[in-house]
Amino acid sequence: MSNHHLLSLAARTNPTTKTAARAALKAAGLKQTLAPDLLSAAAQINQARSSARQNRIIRRLGHAVAMHRPTGRLPVRLRPYTLAQRLYAKRQCAVLDTLLQLIDHHRHGAWRCELTDDPACVGVKYLRHYTGEKAGKWAIEDIETFITVPTDWRVRVQRRGLAIVDGMMTLDASPLEAHGCELYAAVFARRTGAKNVAVERGYIARSDDGISYHGATAEQALTGLAKKRRQHALIARLDAADLSTLVDQCRSATVHVGDARATGACVYGIRSWCATVGLPTTYDEASGKLSGSAPLAQVYAAYQREPRPEARATILRVLRRQRHLHHQLTNP
Repeated sequence: MSNHHLLSLAARTNPTTKTAARAALKAAGLKQTLAPDLLSAAAQINQARSSARQNRIIRRLGHAVAMHRPTGRLPVRLRPYTLAQRLYAKRQCAVLDTLLQLIDHHRHGAWRCELTDDPACVGVKYLRHYTGEKAGKWAIEDIETFITVPTDWRVRVQRRGLAIVDGMMTLDASPLEAHGCELYAAVFARRTGAKNVAVERGYIARSDDGISYHGATAEQALTGLAKKRRQHALIARLDAADLSTLVDQCRSATVHVGDARATGACVYGIRSWCATVGLPTTYDEASGKLSGSAPLAQVYAAYQREPRPEARATILRVLRRQRHLHHQLTNP
């Protein structure tokens, strides 16, 4: 008599006494002397059924289970973190994964994520570790960067589709009342170099068609969004234009930051794009003014590497200006 047949009979009849076990064995045409074995099999099945829910919870929590899988391999053994600890780690991973879209923090020092319930703590801070004096100066061993976001960042920012907006990472966003668009009081980080980010506090306006604008004030964000939408409508009409041919005709033209500002691009977006593609700009913290220029051919090459709509609008503006100037010179 195999164990399998006894387990199958015990699962069907579930005897609890010797009399019931003998009756079940007799009905199955088996020896009644197997009654103790049948009762033992039934007890094993009942115990497994009673602890099934608890075992399922343990497996989902990641605790090690002292049993072999049918494949013969041991299950993956995870450290027994609590649910709160695992949720905290999941929130941190969501922030750091989003940060990877802005900067390769795996290659540039140690980056840490902190969660907070204090809005004033949202931002980025750096911790420098000094090793000692070297050549008369203090030598820096390493720099740890801490990015702090609200505890419910995934709900406040990520699920609203604001994690990355116009090349900048949103650290916090609070919705405000606005007509015809979405408006948020926000904290956002922009890339300032190969491994650095800067944090700004301002506003984000976003339309239903996904166009967005960063501004220092709510009025700037709303006005900039309206202007940017008009520019995007113009870009849509000129989308079929062959930029390569037009740029070849005006390669000596110069693109200024003012051209980008005239198309509706915000200062933060311009600085973010220029830092990404390596174009030089100068920002005056005192006046908040941004300056810089580059040849049209260089800007177009950068646009081909990082094709943002605002860059295309700027190139088209310069091309229109050059064509207008050429028309004036040839038709005095």
